[in-house]
Amino acid sequence: MIDAMRIGITGAAGGIGSALSDALIIDGHELVLIDNLSYGSIKNFRIKKNSDELRNIDILNFSETKDALENCEVIIHLAAISSLADCQGNFRFALENNVIATNNVSQIALQSGSKLIFASTSAIYEGNTQIPFSEKSIPNPHLIYPLTKMFSENIIHSLSKTNNLEFVSLRFFNVFAPNQSFSRKNPPLINYLVREKYLERRAKIFANLDTTRDYVYVNEIIDLIKIILSKDIFPKQSVNVSSGKSTSLTDILSAVSDAFGSDVKFDLGKPELLWENHPDLFVGKFPLNREFVRKETLKESLGDPELAFKIFGWKSSISIRDAIHAEKANMIENIKNAGILAV
Repeated sequence: MIDAMRIGITGAAGGIGSALSDALIIDGHELVLIDNLSYGSIKNFRIKKNSDELRNIDILNFSETKDALENCEVIIHLAAISSLADCQGNFRFALENNVIATNNVSQIALQSGSKLIFASTSAIYEGNTQIPFSEKSIPNPHLIYPLTKMFSENIIHSLSKTNNLEFVSLRFFNVFAPNQSFSRKNPPLINYLVREKYLERRAKIFANLDTTRDYVYVNEIIDLIKIILSKDIFPKQSVNVSSGKSTSLTDILSAVSDAFGSDVKFDLGKPELLWENHPDLFVGKFPLNREFVRKETLKESLGDPELAFKIFGWKSSISIRDAIHAEKANMIENIKNAGILAV
């Protein structure tokens, strides 16, 4: 059992944050939960204490954030604009909420002596071609979202060198969490397919059915964070959080169909049209190159999980099929709570 700590969590009402908050409060920790609710929802919490005590704070407000977090032993910084299309459509919005906000949290950690767990992303490997993606690779992203995460990692690494900030940067691959948003224009794939299946609508799929990604179940991410907290392991480096397994779109469709007892109905669209719900991306004299959208839609994503096992003794063991079955009821409840009938 982990000794009780005072832990701050930004983005606490999001898909990962809400599940993590509920797990850590059960373990007896004192939590400081922050979210501006622009993407997260109080309804995501299963434990009332967390929803009651969530602080509606924008971490771009340094003074309010500092007042909330300055006495925390550990800060888990999950807050970010993670939608690729939203970031691509508003560079300043992405830079402020992902980079400046991370700088704020890092400065607060320095001033208060907090250790930092930073949520990075496998998207940082966007420009890399050697599969599986390893932490030894030099990130070379082009899209705005992974650029903001790379900049944020650079800030944290710099502060570790200059000020001895204790941190770990966790590069999450494709996270599956039942509380991820069903309502945004391009929801996470599994949640979107469950939504369309439950509402008896035809899903629109833009990738090829043999397109593969590396999926990680949120409960396993929680297990990893608990290991970091319990063993006080902050290795001052970036670490992949991946299953090391390729899961195809066909596999995902099969798993969702199996969970519901009948096939998911879908239509195939062109990969370059994935972000058509964001028309502002394709206007002006220099519109977004649709080839980048096509590549992003069809890219293979597979992580090398060895470093996480070497440092933390952690590895993924729950299949995405089993995770979908386990979370089906929660996802349906979340769809009902969101009042989603048509989009």
